[in-house]
Amino acid sequence: MKYVKIQKDGQKKSVEADRLERFLGEGWTQLQPTKTKKKPSAKHKITAKAEVINKPDFEEEILYDIEDIDSTNNSESQPNIEEN
Repeated sequence: MKYVKIQKDGQKKSVEADRLERFLGEGWTQLQPTKTKKKPSAKHKITAKAEVINKPDFEEEILYDIEDIDSTNNSESQPNIEEN
């Protein structure tokens, strides 16, 4: 169903196109159609290129991983166990 915008005495309303003649006969005036807003385009595709410039050797990676595990274990709260 197509709707048309009309106005009279500061009032605006949308009516079905096939009922327009009736409202025009009652003193309403048809408003000019406004341009519809375009839907925003799809999100822009972002691409990036990267290059590894300093790759650690295998031993450095292992040491780093071990240090990371140790720091994680030390930061967790340990339950207090009392011996009787």
